[in-house]
Amino acid sequence: MAKKKARSKPFLTDVRTLRDRARKHIATGGLTFTYKGDAKKAIDILQSVLATEIVCVLRYTMHAVAAQGISSKASRRNSRSTPRKSRGT
Repeated sequence: MAKKKARSKPFLTDVRTLRDRARKHIATGGLTFTYKGDAKKAIDILQSVLATEIVCVLRYTMHAVAAQGISSKASRRNSRSTPRKSRGT
C-alpha cells in the first residue's frame, strides 16, 4: 500500500472568511440563482399543503378516539406519552 500524501494546508484555513460567506448566503436566502419560479407562491402552496395535512392528522385522531372510545388502551397509551404540560395538567 502506498502512503497517502500529507496535506500541506489545513482544510479550514480562515474561519472568519467561512463565517462571513455563510452569513452572506443566509442573507440572500435559500434560492439558487437558477430558480425561475415565484418563491412567494411556492411558500404559500407549501403552507396550504402543510395545513391540510395537519387537519387530516387531527381528524384521523378524532375518528380513532371516537371509534375506540376515550378509555381504550390506545388512548391511554397516547395520553401517557404526551407531556403533562401540553395536556394542561
